[in-house]
Amino acid sequence: MNNIILSKKHRRVTEALTMKIPDRVPFVCLIDLVFASKISGVNVSDCFLNPNAHAIALEKTCEKFSDIDGLYVNLCFDKTELEDLKEEKDKIIIRTHGEITWEMKKDYVGVAKYFGIKDFKDKRIREADFLRPMNTVFRKIRSNIKNEFVIVNGFTGPYSQLVFLMGIEKVLMGMLDEPDKLKNAIKSRVEISKDWIKSIYEAGSRVVWIGEGLASCDLISPKQYEEFVLPYEREVIEEFKKYNIYVILHICGNIDNTLELQVKSGADCLTVDKTDISFAKEKVGRSICLTGNLSTTDLALKSSGFIYENSVNCINKAKKDGGFILSSGCLVGRNTPEENITAMIKAVNNMGYY
Repeated sequence: MNNIILSKKHRRVTEALTMKIPDRVPFVCLIDLVFASKISGVNVSDCFLNPNAHAIALEKTCEKFSDIDGLYVNLCFDKTELEDLKEEKDKIIIRTHGEITWEMKKDYVGVAKYFGIKDFKDKRIREADFLRPMNTVFRKIRSNIKNEFVIVNGFTGPYSQLVFLMGIEKVLMGMLDEPDKLKNAIKSRVEISKDWIKSIYEAGSRVVWIGEGLASCDLISPKQYEEFVLPYEREVIEEFKKYNIYVILHICGNIDNTLELQVKSGADCLTVDKTDISFAKEKVGRSICLTGNLSTTDLALKSSGFIYENSVNCINKAKKDGGFILSSGCLVGRNTPEENITAMIKAVNNMGYY
């Protein structure tokens, strides 16, 4: 890790991640390009396909909400590196490496729609390198912003990488019909990730988040998580640890029955989305930091007063003994009122000090 003097925000987050007690609860909300694009005044799709616009949007969000401690770089592409791009009346269709076709409305992120890889032995699984634009965005963010705020660089877990390449239905069926071939395919994504992880370190990242959104208990059982996801998460996290990079593991939705398994991944912090934060804190104790867990639906629809009270409630439940970062449970939506982010800031400033 680079030998630099850490800002107060960096120190605060680092202390929470290492289970020390900081001056106050850090606030690193799951703000990414979707909310940030509104702050920047551009379409989401522009940020999704343009690393420069993406970086500027995150910078402007940090400057507008200067009391946040950090935010996130998320999935995106560079339109100059795509295999194909077609603009239609109401949507954009792109094709990335690995023969993935994505569709996006002109003010939204892309959604993978067609998967060219059908066989777990397809050599393109071992070759497709299509997710690095997240690191490009991180590199483009101004140094003064990165030095003050914790910009959490993005990384997709090996299991979710394969889901992007083949689709969730094919992967879930593989657990039943071709488990050994599936494991070999996921393992090959670990190998291709190692150079990506090195490039993340070389870009100066101190904290990353591993997105494994489709490993939720809403989709797979704890046994399937333990067999098909956890071993490969552990391998990439071990690789990050070689570079002294802190890791936040993010799995969407319900994680009630995999919390203790996730601790075994070696991550420094777990995102708590739909799971009750008190339950999660009781389950993991002081073994790992937690971040969460305001509802993104509430953030979009409820009043700032409601968000303030919920933030205080969350802080009171999880603050004790350190190891807690206030955040939304998942990614903040574009239509979230700005005053609701301000309400969360007010909550940590009023009630988050130790």
